[in-house]
Amino acid sequence: MREQQPLAPTVAQPAVRRLRRRDLLRFTALGAGSVALAGVLAACGGTATATTAPVASASTAPSAAPSAAPSTAPASAAGAASAAPASTATRPAAPSARTATSGTGSTPTVAGTPVAATPTASGTISYFITGDPAEKVAYESMVTAFMQRQTRIKIDLSHVPSAGDYTKRLTADLAAGNPADVIMLNYRRFGAFAARGAFDPLGPYLAAGGAIKQADLHAELIPAFSRNGVLVGMPQNASSLVGYYNKNLFDKAGIAYPKAGWTWDDFIKTAQGLTKGTEQYGIGMDPQMIRVAPFIWQNGGDIVDNIQKPTKLTFDRPESVAAVQWFVDLQVKYKVAPDAVQVAAEDDEKRFLNGRSAIFFDSRRFVPTMREIKEFDWDVAPLPTGKSRASILHSDAYFLTAASKNKAAAYAFI
Repeated sequence: MREQQPLAPTVAQPAVRRLRRRDLLRFTALGAGSVALAGVLAACGGTATATTAPVASASTAPSAAPSAAPSTAPASAAGAASAAPASTATRPAAPSARTATSGTGSTPTVAGTPVAATPTASGTISYFITGDPAEKVAYESMVTAFMQRQTRIKIDLSHVPSAGDYTKRLTADLAAGNPADVIMLNYRRFGAFAARGAFDPLGPYLAAGGAIKQADLHAELIPAFSRNGVLVGMPQNASSLVGYYNKNLFDKAGIAYPKAGWTWDDFIKTAQGLTKGTEQYGIGMDPQMIRVAPFIWQNGGDIVDNIQKPTKLTFDRPESVAAVQWFVDLQVKYKVAPDAVQVAAEDDEKRFLNGRSAIFFDSRRFVPTMREIKEFDWDVAPLPTGKSRASILHSDAYFLTAASKNKAAAYAFI
């Protein structure tokens, strides 16, 4: 299913230098969380398969695409909101067939009536989310709009800013048997919960009828949130990894804005021109697996040996080593990104918002916060390209918890 698309000019493969062991351990350790939660590293992008749809992590607030999005970064071929070029190959979630689901596939009912066909659902349900303050405001607006549109169902919204704390709280609530009725999770996170029967699969609900059908959803998102061929969560958003850039800093340095098709070499030269010692950095990018994976794929490498039945990591392959080395060198060799100590003092997001870094890499999630910026103008650029274009899916979904006491109202809200 790989659809590699050669670029002109292509970027020569970086020289394969020996990657320092502590750097490789750092990346594999950061990826371990995804392995534990989603089953395999393939779940954060996976293997040599690719599609032409976008691949997001982190919750994305319900909002329109940014009006400032440049013409060089159109939406994907599937029409999902994305700042990556339409020709960019992106990685979907791993196939769902290798894991079990908690549902039977039959139409869910309430008192013998299909849930999706119960227009009288009522009561108060709980809705649990994570995200920064701007995202919280967006979700509050959505809840308010829902309750204004109808009066039968009330929503009790609870919010935890930290994604890590959110996961811990959700884990504890599920273990105690009292989770929120509706929660949101990234496709890389829901697998372990679903395997323990934490959610009612929503595929049967959609099949029972209603305003939304499974066929209405972006096809690329169905396998991301399915298990054994049954859709577990209702996809809420889709985007890809992009670079948000401070146009004022580019203008001040006399550097041209990023364009679609810019290469790894272009990227490094641009970042160097925007770096001023430790006072201002060219880029900010978390050293996580979901950040380095696209560059491994762009260089012809991969993360695991087989997307269907992975048996080992493939970081030792020359293409993978070279890509990870290039990623590490952004900080250790070129000094265009802050080190771990500096990030601990001021994280990448805050540094960008404070005007002390020129490019920040994130998913669609960051847009509500960006819209609050008044100090500088900004825009969006696609990832730089290697031997081929590649990005990674960022997507979240609504999940109906199996412990919910009012599933009809919860599904009506979803």
